[in-house]
Amino acid sequence: METRAPTHEDYLAAGRGELSAEEFEAALPHALAWVRDLIFPNEPDGSKEWAQAVMAACEVDAAYGCSGGAMEGGGFTVGSFTWSPGTEQASTYRSDMEAAVRRELLGTPLLYTGIGGAR
Repeated sequence: METRAPTHEDYLAAGRGELSAEEFEAALPHALAWVRDLIFPNEPDGSKEWAQAVMAACEVDAAYGCSGGAMEGGGFTVGSFTWSPGTEQASTYRSDMEAAVRRELLGTPLLYTGIGGAR
């Protein structure tokens, strides 16, 4: 079942409004992928809770630069200069994303993976 992704207008109507239209659109593909992954094997159902989870995921992705978590755990070296994000950070993209999505979907059948589910 194909479900319509929330739009920036839906986002504003839901009273969230922290993101510009450009930020929301940049974060949306990452948000949809994360929500889809966290509800697997269930399908997106287009419910209010599903849309809220996508919107929350957009906010998390935008907070990390609409990167999809690409630099998480990474680092780089240029000549003799080395940069690494380290492990002392209080939270990570993955933990923030999972917490935001699960918070919106708590109590819905979308998080149910069945008896003996992998999650």
